[in-house]
Amino acid sequence: IDPTTCSKIHEAINQMPKTTFSQVIDTFAWWQTAQLICLKGQASTSLNTMANDIKNIAKTHHLAISQYDYVPHISLFRGVTTA
Repeated sequence: IDPTTCSKIHEAINQMPKTTFSQVIDTFAWWQTAQLICLKGQASTSLNTMANDIKNIAKTHHLAISQYDYVPHISLFRGVTTA
């Protein structure tokens, strides 16, 4: 992106509400496509709101957006296969 767009994105993120939240991470998961083992949880309401705000900022500025729903997680191992 160009410097002007970068500044607009930075400003939009600075202006968005950021609330304090607690997040439960309580499920062991293997994401086969990503070759990742992680601990994950369901996004708390405040965290989910912030994730949606970021997604909307990305849409506004025509940036790539993940096809997957936001899932808070802690990566434990990468490059995991069944072989």
